[in-house]
Parts: sequence; structure tokens; C-alpha cells
Amino acid sequence: MSCTAVPWLRRRSTSVRKARLLSSARLTFLQRAGLLLLAAAAWMAVDLPVFPINRWDESRLAVNAIEMHATGLSLVTTYGFRPDLWNTKPPLLIWLMSLCMSVFGPSEGALRIPSALATLGSAAVAMGFTWKLTRSAFAPLAAGVVLLTTRGFVGRHSGQTADYEALLCFLVTAYACLLFHTLHHRRPQPWQVMLAGALVAGAALTKGVAGLAPGAGLLLYLLVQRRFWRPFRSWSYPVAGLLAAALIAAFYLGREHAAPGYLHAVATNELGRYGAIVENHHNPVWYYPLLIFGAFGFSLGVFALPLLAEVRWVRGRRRAGMVFALCMAFAIMAIYTAGKTRIRWYTDPCHPFLAIGCAIGLDSLRTRLRARRGPVAGMPAWERAVLWSGAAVLVLVIFIVRDVYPSLFDQRSTGRYGEVFAALHRRGLDRVEVRDDGVFNAQRDTAYAPQLQFYAVLWRERGLVVVRRSAQADIRPGVVMASCDVTLEPQLAQLGPDLAHVRGCIAVVPAVRRGGLISKPDRVGAG
Repeated sequence: MSCTAVPWLRRRSTSVRKARLLSSARLTFLQRAGLLLLAAAAWMAVDLPVFPINRWDESRLAVNAIEMHATGLSLVTTYGFRPDLWNTKPPLLIWLMSLCMSVFGPSEGALRIPSALATLGSAAVAMGFTWKLTRSAFAPLAAGVVLLTTRGFVGRHSGQTADYEALLCFLVTAYACLLFHTLHHRRPQPWQVMLAGALVAGAALTKGVAGLAPGAGLLLYLLVQRRFWRPFRSWSYPVAGLLAAALIAAFYLGREHAAPGYLHAVATNELGRYGAIVENHHNPVWYYPLLIFGAFGFSLGVFALPLLAEVRWVRGRRRAGMVFALCMAFAIMAIYTAGKTRIRWYTDPCHPFLAIGCAIGLDSLRTRLRARRGPVAGMPAWERAVLWSGAAVLVLVIFIVRDVYPSLFDQRSTGRYGEVFAALHRRGLDRVEVRDDGVFNAQRDTAYAPQLQFYAVLWRERGLVVVRRSAQADIRPGVVMASCDVTLEPQLAQLGPDLAHVRGCIAVVPAVRRGGLISKPDRVGAG
């Protein structure tokens, strides 16, 4: 019996062939995505412990985490072992950092593990989401490469440091992509909607209202796609919303009960900065578009715009995905542009969506160019050479901007107290007096030195007692003195040989007594 006589045999043969092709493409995608994530993980593992703790804002979170590590998990984050009412963000990230220190021991690397894992998680979600939309092995890989070479996503105050943004990006990307999937089903799986609600609660427990703000992008997408009533047609959405609201409310009420004054501090710090400029962050209304597209905060910079314009040609699921990505990125930028305080990392959550949109656009452009060229087997050699050369140059530029440039020009030597204490500990010393008057911060703390605070607690656990004194305190002969205050370094250098040999810092043992301010001895280098 021929296939012509039995049409269903031909249809079955075609479906089997398509299934095999899809299975092969899926395997190729998983292999490439796995290799990319493995390479990124190896890079981050080497990179995490390299840089000292940053003053803004990593050091504050580091102190919160190491003090919670010392006292146990709590709803109340502390600074100086007192309730912290300046950093009013919920403690989910602090809990994760504290747990990592319990497992791996207190260190800079342990603090940054949650951010690194969240960065890889965001890339995995973006690649998986792109795969489901395109069924292409190329587009998801492009999304991952673009995202993992974005300075605003993997650099300082994001994936490279122990700050809120990396975890926030992961949770926002995860709940937005999951809700996109459920909203395109008339009868979504309840467990998927409940998981999305849990992720929303997690985002809010990471950075407060900043975890909820990207939800405006989902509302915009529903309006654009005329699906606004879809969430009201299933009982699972309101139930998930109520559960998320209950979790968030339980934390805020519990935190206020444990240490009164917290809710007032949240209203002043987190909500107040939207309507007023705080901490001298004066940036114009075009700040975010210029930063992302003009200053290469997003890896493709201005070249992302023509790729995003490919939305005019894509169709079906790809078009829906690009419209969704554009709605999310636009809403995030619009919300923070409307606020008075504009800071670089506020718009970090839009980077995964820009990467998704650009990857789909690049795949669409690639398909259209291939169609014009005709049925040619594979990509010409010169195109492959240009593609790989461009990728290599892009990775090199991102590496220089992300790692080499900051290490060459970072003058904040106050972050190097860990290196100083390590050098003194190797010499067998068990006590050091640190002269550092700190800086003035927005909390009106005139002696703010969170990096020193973190390393003092860290090295106390390792057997080195760190005592902080004013630069004007009396100098005691025979007592090890150290400072990473560049204004004190020249004066301390005259009191004895440097024991630490750390750039921007000094540690000495004065042989003479001086009262009051550190001053030049009568004779230097006398025998």
C-alpha cells in the first residue's frame, strides 16, 4: 500500500521527521547553553574574590550579612549590631549571603555567591524563554552572549558584587517570563501561577517596591495584546496574588513589630526618593536611554535599536515575545525616568528583556538575509570569520571595561583593609589599631567606614583584634597602627617601615610617642 493511497502515513512520517529535527535542535541548544553557562560560571568563580568590598553599597550589605552570620538569621538587619534603619530593604539577599558564609566561611567570595548564581539564573531563564519562542539553536545563544557581556548586568553593583540587583533581575525575569507563558493559556496550570506569585513575593522581599515595579510591563503587554481580562478568567491568579501579598505583608508587619520605626524609615527612604532627589543623584530625564544605548550600559549599545525594530517583520510567537520584551524594558525605564532620583543600577532588570528582544530580532534578520541569498548550504566562510571576530572583540572589550579598567583607576583604597589585615595576620600579629575617620554619608554619619567595619568583624573571627581609633588619637609606641586613609599614609610612613605593602594602605609600629595629631618626628631615620 503506497503513501499516496494512505495520506495519514505521509502526515505521520512528516510529524516524525519534524519531531526528530526539534529534538536535535533542542539537544544543540542545551549543549551550547550549558557550555556558555559553564564558561560564565568559571569566569565568575575566578573573578568573585579578586576585588575588595566596594564602599557603595556592597559594604553596607556585607556588614548586614556578617553580623547576621554572627548572631543568627533574623527579620532585622543590623549595622554595628543595632537595627539598620538606613538600608531598609527586606532581608532575603542578606539571608542568602549569611547562609553562604555559614557554608563556605566568611569572605568576599562567599558574599558574592548569591549574586553570581542569580546572574547565571537570569541568563538561563532568558535563553530558555527565547528557545520556547523560536525553537532555534541560534537565538537563545545570542540572548545569553548579549546578556552575559552586558556591563550593566555583570559588572559592579550587579553580578560582580554582593548587591541587590543580580537577585532582583533573576526574580523579575523569572516571574515575568513565567506569567507570559501562563497568560497565553486559557487554562493555566495552577502550580505555575502559584510559582509566579512566590517569585513576585521573592522579588519584593529582595528590594521592596522595586521588585513589584516591573509588573507594569506585564500590564502594558496585556493592554497592547488586548488580553487585559485574561488574569480574571482563572481563580489561580487572584489566589496567587493574595498569597504573595500575605507573604510581603507578614514580613513588613513582623519587622515593624521586632524593631519599631521600620515602616516610617521605609516610607522615607524607598518611597521618598521617587518624589525627591536623594544623595545628590542629579541626572537628567534622558539619563537611562543615554546610559543603556549611548554609553554601552547594554552590550550592543545603539546597535540594539535596529534589532529591536525587527518587531515589524516577525510573526507568531516570536512577535509576541518581542512585544513582551519591549513592553517590559520600556515600562522599567519609564517608571524610573519618572522618578526624581535616577541611579545607574535602577534599570538593571530591563537588560534580560533587551537581550531577549535583540536575540529574536537578530535571528529574524539572519533568516531574512538567508532568504534573500537563496538556498545556500551553511554560512559563508567570510561571514563566520566576521561573526567570531566580532564576538571575540566584544568579549575582550567587556572584559577590559568590567575588570581591567576599574582595577587600574579605582582609588578607593579603603576597601583594601582585608589585604592589610591578612598581611599582618601572616606575620603572627593578633592586634592592630586602625586610624580612619571615615566619610560623611546621607545618614549624617560623620565617621562612616563600612568596609573597615566588615573586615574588622571578619578578621576578629580569624583571630586578629581590630580596634578603630580617630586619626587624632594618641600614638602608643610598640602598638601596630594601620590605615587605608590616603591622607594619613604619608605621615604614618615616617613612623616606621611598612609591614603590609598594600597599595594605598600602610601598617607601622611607631618607635616614638606623639600626642594628638600624627605629625612628622624631629628626626627621620636616625640610628
